Amino acid sequence: MKLKQQQKLPPEQLRLTVPGEVMQHLTLYRRYQTEVEHTTWELKELATEILRAFLEEGDRKFLLWQRQQQQRNGEGRKPGAVEVGEGVVGGGVDKASMSTRLRDA
Repeated sequence: MKLKQQQKLPPEQLRLTVPGEVMQHLTLYRRYQTEVEHTTWELKELATEILRAFLEEGDRKFLLWQRQQQQRNGEGRKPGAVEVGEGVVGGGVDKASMSTRLRDA
């Protein structure tokens, strides 16, 4: 078996304007993370992590469709093989544990 080096894509900028209700929920979730989970997040990092977790684990129909697309294109990679927002996140919390927390929340 030949191992292929995974490409790490450079970060890209995405500017969003979110509804006030979404911002309230995001701010409240950041407070929950601080008080209950004892992790500190910048709002942009938290929003990026929530988006990443949803795209990699949250929508089963999308994940099934994505695997089918990869099989059609001859790609053997699993969904989520390339991480969005590389680096240390949320005061040192690893992405896997954060993903579990987001999914279980």
